[in-house]
Amino acid sequence: MTDRIKIEGIDELSSFLQNHTKELDKSVLQSLTKGSRLIKNEIVSRMPGNLQKFKSIIGSKNLTNSANPTVLVGVFGRKLNFVNRRGVKWDPFMLVYWANYGTMANRDGSHTFQSSRRSVSRNKKGGIKPLNFFEKAIDSSMDSALSIAADDIDKTMDIVASKFGFK
Repeated sequence: MTDRIKIEGIDELSSFLQNHTKELDKSVLQSLTKGSRLIKNEIVSRMPGNLQKFKSIIGSKNLTNSANPTVLVGVFGRKLNFVNRRGVKWDPFMLVYWANYGTMANRDGSHTFQSSRRSVSRNKKGGIKPLNFFEKAIDSSMDSALSIAADDIDKTMDIVASKFGFK
């Protein structure tokens, strides 16, 4: 026979959570941002040496208008331009993308590309070999980042609970 446990204050806690969603979403976003820093640093550390100068395009974005608090970590372009020896401007996003997923015949088979190879280069061999550093960085640091975020959320909830008299 199971004993039923009555949780005191559940109604007050429920009404508090319903009335303070924006404050709680802000706290969750702050906690997720702390965890995202670990992923960002791991991506930067795994970038090839010749792309380290583009580490400023690795960042995070908080999606505050979404239904759930969301933090995106990744490569965000249009922050700077790279000019090659011929004077052609490139968005560093493309250079990092090609290094991660490869080009031409060396494209990463596990990645879904938006467009297929153009007919001009369809039969050409070679290209940039995929390094998959982005996926490796995320796989190795995701658990740690989530635990950092969860610990921070727990601390925040403890502060909120003590502030408003919940136990």
